[in-house]
Amino acid sequence: MAADRGQGTGGVVAVLIFIAVLFIVFNLLPDFFGNVFPQFYQATPCENLRVSTGRANHQSLIGIGAANPIALEVLPSPLPATGDGFFTVKITVTNTSTGTIPIIINPLGITVNAGANQGLGLTFNPPNSLQSVVPSGVVAPPEGIHILGPRQSCVQMVQFPAGNVLVDPSIVPGRTTVQAVYRNSSPGPVIPPANTLATPIFTNAGLWVGTVVSPAMVIPVGSAPS
Repeated sequence: MAADRGQGTGGVVAVLIFIAVLFIVFNLLPDFFGNVFPQFYQATPCENLRVSTGRANHQSLIGIGAANPIALEVLPSPLPATGDGFFTVKITVTNTSTGTIPIIINPLGITVNAGANQGLGLTFNPPNSLQSVVPSGVVAPPEGIHILGPRQSCVQMVQFPAGNVLVDPSIVPGRTTVQAVYRNSSPGPVIPPANTLATPIFTNAGLWVGTVVSPAMVIPVGSAPS
């Protein structure tokens, strides 16, 4: 009997060690791949992220349980030298959690200098006349819920025609700042799969609700290469 108890204790310890190893690997692998293959893992265009479907039954409990899973960075380019160029602002969206999270991405709906947008937006200080944006992708998918993996980052490039930028006196290199904003006011509805009578597991889409603002960055002095 003593031998049986010893074997049972050893089995429990082995299971606990196995779970601990899985937890460590789960936390370290995203950072490892992000550092080794940043061009694949961290520079994915946001509009190319996998579109999330079937959220009535498929969500990450770790992701939806994260308190503040979204971080933003913004990087403005120098102003263009001529009116036929573009002023570009790079937005980086990072999932700081160890679970997958859903984010709203609408490349054609990035709002500028507006306070009520849902999803990504840009805010300039002082405010300026910039409104319309030209996304980096020639063909952009419709607005939707996209999936950002654990510790993964995606990039959204926003381009403003130089003719709209150079004529605005409030846009001054070395003084004007820009910030990225992500807002969402609702966890979102779920649409149960068609032709099924099963009760959905989740009652909403699991979107993070709140507002995230990036650190402000000054538009650099100098001219962008033509």
